[in-house]
Amino acid sequence: MNNNQLTNLNKFQGKTKLPICDLALITRSTITVTNLDTFYQIPHELNVADTVLIPIREFVKIAKKYRIDSITTSGDQYIIQTNAGAFTFGTEDLQLYPDIPEPAKGQIALLDGDELKGFLPYVSHDDLRPAMQGVFIGDDIVATDGHRMKFSPNRSAPKPPFIIPKQPVELMTKAAYCVYQAGLDDSNDWQAAISISPDLEKIWYKPINEVYPNYQRVIPKKEECFYTVTINRKDALNALEAAEISAGGAKTVRLMLNGRVKLTAEDTDLNKSYVSGQIGDYQHSGPKDDPFEIGFDSRLLAGVFKDYPDDWIKLHLSSPARPGLVGDDKLVMPVMLKQNH
Repeated sequence: MNNNQLTNLNKFQGKTKLPICDLALITRSTITVTNLDTFYQIPHELNVADTVLIPIREFVKIAKKYRIDSITTSGDQYIIQTNAGAFTFGTEDLQLYPDIPEPAKGQIALLDGDELKGFLPYVSHDDLRPAMQGVFIGDDIVATDGHRMKFSPNRSAPKPPFIIPKQPVELMTKAAYCVYQAGLDDSNDWQAAISISPDLEKIWYKPINEVYPNYQRVIPKKEECFYTVTINRKDALNALEAAEISAGGAKTVRLMLNGRVKLTAEDTDLNKSYVSGQIGDYQHSGPKDDPFEIGFDSRLLAGVFKDYPDDWIKLHLSSPARPGLVGDDKLVMPVMLKQNH
């Protein structure tokens, strides 16, 4: 039971209207919390006499600050004995606690928790796009908010694919997890992600029951990208920040290729504009090397550039109306530019 796991327990406090879900179910070997959509369970080595229900917030504060010597029951009270003294809580009806799903036989996927966390910034927050509010697990691992996307080949592609919600991914504190089908009251719509380590951290969740968008349709093929732009990551991020300041907070920037690589932005209402210095170079492989410009949302582009692992960014472009391919595993959608007069 480490600090990351205790922090995860605390994430379930106050997430439902059911008071029972503000309590942690503590048995002799495990601690379980739930918001009804997700169950999270961690092992412990505490001295617990009987199964108890303790308020999550208070338990986490106690566990982070003090050494817990024992948890016992006395009449209608639960007692946590620590090196700083005893904490007493009223008992609760254990029968009211939601039933925990039990994993069934049959591994369906192997997930890397550290890798999945890198997809979270790309998950949609739009309630009208429920399929995109999670990470797609299939032949590829994919997350998109409709404006940018991260994708990566999946070494253990499940059949059929599924969409894991954002919260279970946020809860993962280990590198490797096996995913199993799980059941609850003869229902098979739960899955369980169980860490591959001696402590067996368990996360039960319901996959998002939606059809994921045809993401492969929007990924540009490199052979169709006539422009390969090599951009200095630091210079580009500085230019994007300067564009936002100089152009009065304008969200749209132009990436211009005309012998040099520059970023520009303008606020026509206030007659403000910004032109960067050269931020990189490009190569052209098409039939005609005309001046080329494409528009992007500056904040989305900055987010993708910040997520790039190297100092020099490879950006592949085919058309002002097609997404820009950033490296091998990300893309950002263009925005329509106003024509200069």
